[in-house]
Amino acid sequence: MKPDKLSPLYKKVTDDLRAQIEKGMYQKGELLPSENDLCKTYNTTRVTVRQALSGLTNLGYITR
Repeated sequence: MKPDKLSPLYKKVTDDLRAQIEKGMYQKGELLPSENDLCKTYNTTRVTVRQALSGLTNLGYITR
């Protein structure tokens, strides 16, 4: 499911990272980019990135 233009940015970050994990771009146990790197990639704040990472944690895609 692709987010629409009205979706919050954290949802886009969550969906993008989830898709990358599902495609095998990140393997089990491999580190994701740092919060700072994700902020630069998505041109957003750490609050938004942390919210996205929390969502991925809740969905069981990552551990923190």
